[in-house]
Amino acid sequence: LNFFPGDLESYGVLLLVRVEKNKCRCASQNVLVSSMCAGNMRLRRIKERDYDNIIEREKKLKIVLRIKDILLKQQPEWSMTLLELGKNRDDIGLPGKKRFIAFLKTFPAIFQVVELREPGLLPWFHLTPEAEAICRQECTIREQMQDELIVKLRKLLMMSSTRKLSLAKIAHIAKDLGLPADFRKGLVYEYPQYFRVVKNPDTFPGCEEDPLLELVEWSEQLAVTAADKKLQQCMQESSSEVMARLEIRLPKRYRLSNKDKWVVYKFHELEAPTPYEDASKLHPASAEAEKRAVLTVQEVLSLTLEKRILVDHLTHFRKEFKFSNQLRGMIIRHPEHFYVSRKGARDTVFLRDEFEGMHVPGQRQDCVLRDKHPLVLVKEKFATLMQVKQRNAPVTDVQTPVTGS
Repeated sequence: LNFFPGDLESYGVLLLVRVEKNKCRCASQNVLVSSMCAGNMRLRRIKERDYDNIIEREKKLKIVLRIKDILLKQQPEWSMTLLELGKNRDDIGLPGKKRFIAFLKTFPAIFQVVELREPGLLPWFHLTPEAEAICRQECTIREQMQDELIVKLRKLLMMSSTRKLSLAKIAHIAKDLGLPADFRKGLVYEYPQYFRVVKNPDTFPGCEEDPLLELVEWSEQLAVTAADKKLQQCMQESSSEVMARLEIRLPKRYRLSNKDKWVVYKFHELEAPTPYEDASKLHPASAEAEKRAVLTVQEVLSLTLEKRILVDHLTHFRKEFKFSNQLRGMIIRHPEHFYVSRKGARDTVFLRDEFEGMHVPGQRQDCVLRDKHPLVLVKEKFATLMQVKQRNAPVTDVQTPVTGS
């Protein structure tokens, strides 16, 4: 959207005059924006194929990666029988009655199936040399990103109103953050200067205990959002002390009336507490509370590897992050920041600012991440191997060393 401050101010004056004619008292324009954001501002969700295609392409890749993770637990051979693999069918999510042996043979560049005709020997499988090389790269990357994971956990706890979060809730987004599967047993106990595991007073008698992870030490250095860091960086690069001009970007298919344009502009001019500041005095239905919720969702998404997360997983933190009961609706109401894809079993929210369009001649425009984490590059290498349908076919760009960020 291209806004012209002069026109917007005059339009705002007209709106205020109209309100006065209706004998409505508004202490400031923020009051008017609050009422309009809460009730009148409604945007219809529009499908965007470039984001939906990301979910569609990864349906089989997710199954491949789950099998790979199970296989890596089989130390030191990284191999197992198909019978043992079948016991994990529910966790893997193989659809229908499709046989594992047929699925594994579909990707000969990743899995190698060994069928022995001798009696008493079960068919088994293991990773190919190319896939093993990628797995070793992944293990190296994970060993080098320990400090990064500690920062992510500390920032999550700092955003919580109580400086505590349920370990079970964190486990829901552990893979999105890049946390290891066993972080609840190892990582959180290795840094007592930052974390403390305490009992959950809300656990009902007879129910499984759900311990809480508590923040030990606050850090002012970490209490800065990713959006503010980018703004500070832009100001430093431009050698200017003047605040950068507000830019609101919407896809071309979103058409807003002048009234809605003015509301969006004024909404983003509102001053609201950051996700790391106290918001207990905000009214839940105020525009300031919604502005803070938008900032919080942006910050959580910025901590993820792929700048996206399941909407259901965000709702788990409704109490701790002071989200409203209509969190999904709030996210859809701000397409300038987010896109909600309904592809897959559950809705996924994307952080729009972290993606850019990529056009390949002869193909539809696609969305890709601007900055890719090393673990995302590892995931893309497995996707490349999945395209190889013959074992002897050439494989390119799968053994390139990945540098940590």
